[in-house]
Amino acid sequence: MDGQEVLETPEEELDLEEAEQLTAEELSELRAKAAKADELEEKNKQLFERVKKGEQKVPSKDSEIANKDILYLAKADINEDDVNEILEWSKFKKVSVKEAHEALKPMLSVRNEQRKTAAATNTNTSARGGSKIDGATLLQNASAGKLPEDDAGIAALVAAEMDAKTRK
Repeated sequence: MDGQEVLETPEEELDLEEAEQLTAEELSELRAKAAKADELEEKNKQLFERVKKGEQKVPSKDSEIANKDILYLAKADINEDDVNEILEWSKFKKVSVKEAHEALKPMLSVRNEQRKTAAATNTNTSARGGSKIDGATLLQNASAGKLPEDDAGIAALVAAEMDAKTRK
């Protein structure tokens, strides 16, 4: 090769002996595998170069949203549940967040109305306090035949009767 002498090590000699024993079919298979490996290595280098160039063009995750879009989102009256949809729409259509919000406004206003209606009709979350019945009501109910069923109610009825007798 370019005038230099190549020294073989004992390991290389063994490889050469094995290579001499290979059949022509095995040899062609090895050459095909070597060619495929070289081809894959070249593709890998090309992909690496493309990724390297692409990294310079692609903004980082933190700066995907423009500052003016962040400012718009902060000032606009947008429900938290709708922010992600607006951002996805702006990326999908490749428009600004403001333009995406304008396009989605009719749908978002319907959702806001639904949320308001749901909040107004939601009565499960309000805590109901127990109404305390006074002695006079207990006595009226007892005379009508409506006696309390629990021990506390009976004790309150007895106390109301005792109080009524002491007042006379």
